[in-house]
Amino acid sequence: MNQILNQDIFKLVDILHKKLIKQYGFNIIDLNGYYLEKNLYDFIRRDEWHDFDFVMRKIGEKIANNIENFSFPKNIKYIK
Repeated sequence: MNQILNQDIFKLVDILHKKLIKQYGFNIIDLNGYYLEKNLYDFIRRDEWHDFDFVMRKIGEKIANNIENFSFPKNIKYIK
């Protein structure tokens, strides 16, 4: 992975995202985990920040075609 990204911050943000996803019951497609596991970061980036658009487009299509398999988030109680 390119050294432009601060790896410690990157890891902390990923951990925070996963914590909030679990807390609120959101669905996750963990591309970061997959890219790290398969050592794909240098391959899938068209620049320092963005995945290839055709990959994201295909993932979006798969999500849209399988949306019924996703769960609803938890009900969040809040005070007005």
